Amino acid sequence: MVQQKSKSDKENAGTDMMKFLKDEQKRIKRLFREFESICDLSGHLPDKKRNARKAAIVTELCGRLGGYAQAADQIFFPAMCEAIALHGNLEEKQFLDEFVVEHAGTWILVAQLMKMKPTDTYYDASVKVLRRHIKHHAKVLKGRMREIMEDTKLDVQTLAEEMSRFKGGAGERKKDASGSSRKTAPAKGI
Repeated sequence: MVQQKSKSDKENAGTDMMKFLKDEQKRIKRLFREFESICDLSGHLPDKKRNARKAAIVTELCGRLGGYAQAADQIFFPAMCEAIALHGNLEEKQFLDEFVVEHAGTWILVAQLMKMKPTDTYYDASVKVLRRHIKHHAKVLKGRMREIMEDTKLDVQTLAEEMSRFKGGAGERKKDASGSSRKTAPAKGI
């Protein structure tokens, strides 16, 4: 069951979740910048060394994004769906549905990148497109999604802690003190 905050806690809604996401975004931004700097050094590094570094960066980047994607699919989206259902706002439900589809599209691009090699024709372009997807995703989370979390009074601190434990536990969900666990999101199969 989704925990809701009282009206006095409404001002703080989203703060812990945003900190959790902001920390992860900083790591991801650093990796994208590092990838671009490797691409800019095309004449300064031997191809083999440059390609090995690109592959290592993309592997780490996709691993981080994959961990986030799983946490979002199994924790964040189900909690948001439940909170929105309790709130009864059809516009918020439609917005979340669109966000879940965008999220799934980004996950597909991550999966494609994991199968590619740095020598593949569209490798660099795929990383650049992924960066644009992630920037858009972050903008939505900081904007409209945060508003929805505040409107629904979702207990984002507990949600952030659960997502952090999920990511720290290599994707294994931890049960809470009562022994319950959230349902897996239907978005996973998109």
